[in-house]
Amino acid sequence: MRAACGSGWHGSTALLAALDAYVPQLARTKSDLEDEFIFVCQRYDIPLPEVNTYVHSIECDCHWPELGLVVELDGGGNHNSGAKRHIDRRKEVKLRAHGLTVVRYSEDQVFKTPAAVATDTLAQLEQRRRLA
Repeated sequence: MRAACGSGWHGSTALLAALDAYVPQLARTKSDLEDEFIFVCQRYDIPLPEVNTYVHSIECDCHWPELGLVVELDGGGNHNSGAKRHIDRRKEVKLRAHGLTVVRYSEDQVFKTPAAVATDTLAQLEQRRRLA
């Protein structure tokens, strides 16, 4: 599409701007929290993860398959019950058994301290790069 946009073509500037703003990962998110984490990744130059994909039969919020890193995002409503936390921990153990690193961030962390989340995510990615 970029190649088809040329000087003098009506709408080319708007189309190029839309292409620049397009983030395909947002089509797979299921919550404002997941959207915000993707925006944090963009803002802090973190490579964008795969979103809501299955890894070893477990749906993961964010996954960097080439580095074996999974980020799980714990929103208030979905992760408050003891039963849900128990399920989350079982999934985490299964993913770690397959050699993956699993990191969890709360809704509060992502929305209120995005720089800290970004710093930690980048550190986790770098650590996994060294192991690869």
